[in-house]
Formats: sequence, structure tokens, C-alpha cells
Amino acid sequence: MTRLILLSGVGGSGTTTLAAATADALRTEGVSATLIDGTGDAPVDPSAQALLVAPARRLLGEAGADAIVPEAWAGLAGLSALSVLLQAEAALGSSGAVVVDVGGHARARELAQLPGTLVRLLDAALTPRLAMRRPADGDEGLFEVLAAMRGTALRLDRMLTRPGTTMRLVTQPKADGIDRTASALAMMSTLGIGIDGIIVNRYPRSSEGWPKAVMSRAAAALVAMTEAADGVPVWKSTARVRPAPKGASPLGSFGRVRVLDADQLTVTVGDEELSIDLPLTTRARDRARVGVQGEWLVVEVDGVHRWLTLPPVLRRCRPLAAQRTDAGVRVVFVPDPATWRGPVEGVAEVTP
Repeated sequence: MTRLILLSGVGGSGTTTLAAATADALRTEGVSATLIDGTGDAPVDPSAQALLVAPARRLLGEAGADAIVPEAWAGLAGLSALSVLLQAEAALGSSGAVVVDVGGHARARELAQLPGTLVRLLDAALTPRLAMRRPADGDEGLFEVLAAMRGTALRLDRMLTRPGTTMRLVTQPKADGIDRTASALAMMSTLGIGIDGIIVNRYPRSSEGWPKAVMSRAAAALVAMTEAADGVPVWKSTARVRPAPKGASPLGSFGRVRVLDADQLTVTVGDEELSIDLPLTTRARDRARVGVQGEWLVVEVDGVHRWLTLPPVLRRCRPLAAQRTDAGVRVVFVPDPATWRGPVEGVAEVTP
């Protein structure tokens, strides 16, 4: 499986340098690697404009809006992030590995949330009423345009949450950097993106003449990061930039933190209740809030929301309680007679 490796870090930690070093190390090993600038400074790809702007222009036009010049769409929120994801998807077809310099955690959050957000918005827009509206003069209908856009967004979402995609977090040996990295770990794992390594960059070496006090603080920060990493490998990178643990290939994966994987959620049936377990990191578990909205199970951690489709059996139940466990959160349901399905009325008979 082609590897997609995302690197994100706290400001000033050297994420861009480590992304380049990762791609170079892979090429040295004979792996064809593509390096993508995924930061907010990356130019917008025309394919992203075509995908996002065309449906938006069509919607506004059918609502009676005046024509909007193309330049006015350039700053549309999400275009830059969508452009990066489309570039990564295209590169996966021709490279052994794709390395993306995501930049800061805010940018990583934007990239991770965008595809799923688009899918939910388009699900709400793709109504039977819209499907029955036929375009004039044989043009492609708005329903078809939005359905195609949903298909692309769903592909990108699956690309980010597949086992071959991992993120490496870059930090500095400082207390504030360690805390922000632990929060990013919880955020990304909640969104379904596996973290396979944490690089403590710019780690001081005694041979460079650093004072003992600096070395002591760095050592303490390294211990704190390892404790907060939920089992994910943590390694030092000094002036000799190290994109992977000593003796290991940057291709990884070195380990994988617990992720909220929608495809692996299973229902446990008890005597009078049913439950579903949500795998979460320690920090995500301690901060998680869980709710049910219609057919969705919603998990919120530090302002990040993950929407998971409830298994069919739980759609006929009502949530009773949420309990924190060693592995995450368990949500308990009880059958709701008010939602049990009775005989279906109004269905036409099928004749042979």
C-alpha cells in the first residue's frame, strides 16, 4: 500500500525541514517519494476551484444571484485545503510514498475535517426534490453535480483515514510544545487519522556545549512527551536531523495510536441493553463529549467533532449513558419501542 505521510508541528519546530528530510531519506532508500507543500502558503490547484466553485456558482445562479467574477472565488474558505488533498490523491497513483508538509496544527485540523464536512453538507443537499428537478437544454443537473462532488469528498475522507495514511507530529523539548502536541494527538486520532510517531526536534546535545539546566529541561520534556504519547514512538532529532527512529526506515509505520475508526465499531449485546465502544487516546477519552443526533453518533473533543453513522440496530434504540473506559468511551443504548418498525404501508406490490 502506498504510504501517505503527513507532518504537522508546533510553530518553529522545524516541520518543513523534517518533511523534506523524510522525502530525501525515502529517495535514498530507492522509494519514489513526492513532497507536497500542504501549508496555507501553497497555491490553489485549478482542479480544486473546478470542484468547489462550479457547484457554488450553480447554486447561487439558480437562487437568482448576479454573476460573480472568477477572481472573487479565489479566497473561498476550503479551496487551499481541498487543493492539497487533491494533489496528494493524484500523487498516490504514481509514487511509492507521498510526504505532505501540513504545517501547524490548525492547518492539520482544517485538512482532516474538510472532506467529512463536505460529505455531511452534501448529504443534506441531495434531496429527492433536487433529484427530480430536470435541467433545461440537456445540461447536467445540479443533483448530478453535487453527487459527483460528494463522491470526491468521500474518496478524500477515506484516503485520510485508511491504514496507509499516518501523521507524524513535530515538537520541541519545551513544556508548552509537549502539551500542544498531546492535544493534537487527541484531535487527530478522534478524526480517524493515525499518529505513528512524534519527533522531538531541535533536541540539545551535550557535545554542543549546552548548559546542564537546558539539557535537564529537555530530558524532562522528552519523558513527559513519551508519557502522553499513548504508546506512539517518540524520538529525538538534533542538529543531525532524524526523520525516523534510529535504524528504521522513514517509510514506517512505527506504531499507531488508537483511532476512532468508523468501519471497526461493533455492537455488544447485553441482557437488556446494547453498547458500542469508541477507541480514544487518554486525553481524548478524558475530554470527550458524546451525543446522538438522528442516525449520527457525534463525538466532540476540544471543539473537534467526528460524525459516525450509527449501526442500524442502534437507530432503533435510545442512548442511556456514556462511560469512560481504559480504552476510550462506551455508549450504552436501550431498545426504544417507539422506533421499532411495524408493517410498511403504502408500498406498491411488485407484479411478476
